[in-house]
Amino acid sequence: MKNLSLAVAVTTFVSFTPLLHAQDASPSASPAAAAAVDPKRAAEAEDLLKAIRADQVVELQKAAVKKQIISQIPKTVPPDIAKQMEEKIGAGLDGIWKDYSWSTVKADFIKVYANEFTESELKQLTAFYTSPIGKKFIDKRTELDSGGFQIIQIGR
Repeated sequence: MKNLSLAVAVTTFVSFTPLLHAQDASPSASPAAAAAVDPKRAAEAEDLLKAIRADQVVELQKAAVKKQIISQIPKTVPPDIAKQMEEKIGAGLDGIWKDYSWSTVKADFIKVYANEFTESELKQLTAFYTSPIGKKFIDKRTELDSGGFQIIQIGR
């Protein structure tokens, strides 16, 4: 079960890798990323990202990865050592992520969404996520994700 928990944490962390590499490949990739797609589609993608609160999702994923990795510290480790390990893990992850705030990756997300969906599809998705049921879904996302992680951890 611990191996599965660690695998989930690592998989979540690795999900950021394409964005990290995209940023590394070209320091100015973010401004160019939004310009590389149709401007109308990019605008619709940006509206969708606002509707789904993608900026919050990125931060929630970072926090979840940190929490998951820290949870893998064996309970047999003395509390003072465990605290030091937590601090080092946190500092290490913060160091990795400091250059990947929402403002630095937003254009990359816009490009991904704009390339995956048509302008019409982006409008439909935005309409859903700005509807009452879409907003409820967004508001419950943390609980839903947490429930999913619990199911995976106990192997159901």
